[in-house]
Amino acid sequence: MRQIRKLFALAVVVCSTAFFPSEKQAAWSADNSMLLYSLLRDHRYDAAVQTATLALASNRQYALAYFIRGKALTELERSEEALSDLTKAVSLNPKLDDASVHDCRAKCFVNLAKLDQALAEANTAVKLAPTSDRFRLRGQLYFQRKQYPKAMESFGDAIKASPKDYWNYYDRASCYAFLNMNKEAIADYTQVIARAPTEPSAYVFRAKLYDKLGLHDLARKDREQASKRTDFSM
Repeated sequence: MRQIRKLFALAVVVCSTAFFPSEKQAAWSADNSMLLYSLLRDHRYDAAVQTATLALASNRQYALAYFIRGKALTELERSEEALSDLTKAVSLNPKLDDASVHDCRAKCFVNLAKLDQALAEANTAVKLAPTSDRFRLRGQLYFQRKQYPKAMESFGDAIKASPKDYWNYYDRASCYAFLNMNKEAIADYTQVIARAPTEPSAYVFRAKLYDKLGLHDLARKDREQASKRTDFSM
């Protein structure tokens, strides 16, 4: 109900500001920026799109509204619209061109099956603000392109940035396995199990690698462990 009141108030303001000078529109935009950010932060993506659209009906130069709407549209997988809004936001205010914009653009290009563009955006995001999540996304894109050594390097960077995140080890293990670097893959799956002992798939994949190396007793033990942690047959 509170959100409905906010949206109603926003609609009233939009109608009234049509008759105000541009300075007042700018002041209104600043006053309501927190509402737009809060909707995005709370994962209220449809409401964020609706609110930003109302704001833009009053002020077509409101860069932050394009910025927030573009991010919300990214999460809603409305990729073409998201890319358009993000481009517009940055053209109106170049200061908005931060790593998060390139994160969104990378996700959009992935959804559009444009991996080259997605990788370019992921690389830009890493340069602007290197984080574990960004290294991992870049690694996943290299992996999809079958560039396994580069993928391993990116996952290694992700591990350095966040050594407690077991998914980084999991993804790097997949690269090792594709390159038949079985001992290295086993070592990474072991790291996954150490950090997430209830994750059954790590036991399953490690068991397969043990079998490849002729370590059938270890493989059997891993399958037993996996069976205890899932309803599916191993």
